Amino acid sequence: MSAPIFQLTSSGFPMITVALDIGVAWDEPLPLGELHYCGFEVVNVETSNEYRVLVGDEDPTSESGGMRYGTSDIWQEHCYFESSRGLVSVYLLSRTRNTDDPWRERAALVLNVVPEKLGEARYLAMFEELRGLSVGLVFDLVSKTHRAVRGVGIRGVSTRPPHIELMVLEDMWERLSLVLLRMTLQPVLSLKSQAGRRTLWGGERLDPTTLTRLAADGVDPRDARHPRPLKVVERRLSETSDTFEHRVIRGFLEYLSQRVGECQLSATEHIKAIEDDRPHRDVRLVPGPTIYETFDLPRVRRLEDACERAESLLRSIRHAGQLPFLRNVRPELKEPRSAVFDNVMPYHYFRRVMLSCLGGSLIVLDVQGDERIKSTSRMFEQWVFLQIAAAIRSCGLATKTEREFLKPLGRRFVIDIDRGARIVFGSTDGREIHLRYEPYIFPSLVAKERADTVYRGTYGDTPWSPDVLIEFFTQDSGGNMTLDYAVVLDAKYSRRISSKHWMQTDKYSEIRSTQSSKQVVKQVWLIHPANDGITCRDSAVQWTELGPTATRDEVVYGSIGVLPPEYGSTDSASTDNKVTDSARSFVAGILKFVGFEVAEHV
Repeated sequence: MSAPIFQLTSSGFPMITVALDIGVAWDEPLPLGELHYCGFEVVNVETSNEYRVLVGDEDPTSESGGMRYGTSDIWQEHCYFESSRGLVSVYLLSRTRNTDDPWRERAALVLNVVPEKLGEARYLAMFEELRGLSVGLVFDLVSKTHRAVRGVGIRGVSTRPPHIELMVLEDMWERLSLVLLRMTLQPVLSLKSQAGRRTLWGGERLDPTTLTRLAADGVDPRDARHPRPLKVVERRLSETSDTFEHRVIRGFLEYLSQRVGECQLSATEHIKAIEDDRPHRDVRLVPGPTIYETFDLPRVRRLEDACERAESLLRSIRHAGQLPFLRNVRPELKEPRSAVFDNVMPYHYFRRVMLSCLGGSLIVLDVQGDERIKSTSRMFEQWVFLQIAAAIRSCGLATKTEREFLKPLGRRFVIDIDRGARIVFGSTDGREIHLRYEPYIFPSLVAKERADTVYRGTYGDTPWSPDVLIEFFTQDSGGNMTLDYAVVLDAKYSRRISSKHWMQTDKYSEIRSTQSSKQVVKQVWLIHPANDGITCRDSAVQWTELGPTATRDEVVYGSIGVLPPEYGSTDSASTDNKVTDSARSFVAGILKFVGFEVAEHV
């Protein structure tokens, strides 16, 4: 009998073939479209074995399970790689039939999955909205401890991409450079008293301080017996440019240099991330431009142009710092408030531009260079997390603390939603909502050792990890917080919710509180990209403005369709504008269901 082989098929014909137990199949990954229909087949099966296929770390859908036909196991053709991007591995596992033996890897295929254009557009829209949805959260969290930077109040958060941020700075610098030129022609100076040596012959007028100093040294300038000339130290008044106003101006120039340098660094990081990903995107599957040529190349050119302009702008700002009236001035970034800033026109105009710049975007929210190459399903999970967070905030609850959510990089903040990230929202009556991203739900003993709030049964070693966990806490008379209700959201990047998806999430209703040992997860929702709105799984339960038509003790299952936009929005003025109607309706309903007051949506 021939040796068994594993192959990827399309329309029944093999695209890649590899013999079992020889390792990875393809030195050069085969390019494959995200929505390409394909199947898998094991030819010359080992009759004593059963086989399992993993796409990445996930099983194929139950509707496309392997079926045995003669000497082959066949997985029907299906859109297995929807939402994938870049290099994706497909594994074939086997074990002895009708046993609980561990699965053993037998073969692997490596594919280069190229996203389709609408999928890429939605991906980029989610990528851009991650910053927009985070604006309000960042402002709340940062402004609590940075209400002012040396007197300059925070009134906004910048989320502009580096090349757009640079255009704003260039426009501002064009105005400021003209003002600095006017200051150079006639700077406002001040009188400064400083000590200096003076030569005396005996007939000069001396101030009282100099006479006192000479008397203390036993010198009488009227006595002809003292040799001439006399050397004395006295204080003189002279003009100086080292003024409060010029120190503030120099400090602001230093700040601008830092900000332009950050734009340049961010643009460089983004270019590197795009070029590192190019081999997996610059693939021509059909006639016409590739994903790289359509989406990436124009961005690279904009970013390269931004790097060159940033370098030119940095030189101009540095030269301005060496103007005669600023050259030896110590920089100080303080509030520009003085009589000169109030009444002298060039200085007054400089103050207006400075305050507009600092107050509008003293805090910059950036993204890491490798954020844009996450899988689409991973990006969707994080987008859902921020949708829920922004929806809670839009309902009138303010952020109190965060854990593993923001990374400060000087004046810049990077959104970094790692596993275990938590945002805490507080209400006026002392209650709290904890929003957690991919928390580990451990068995009872481990959870209590880790001082966690929830656990998943008494026995077992494997923790559970829902995508989003919303915990509702009440405060007792002693000020202690008690968990009394929780909701699980699991993101599924699929247009349709199948029975397979429910099989993976039904268990979450078994999550219990470590304080009371009672079941606290009473609602489990699958959230996916669709226009389906909010639908309860039990047709006897309906969704209303007050939440589900069920009691607090009942367990409710349902699905939420939340569709990312096809293209990113240019409106970053309001976080509420970026919260989908479904997300806010769901959050508002849940809050009312558990007794929280919800602000009217404007």
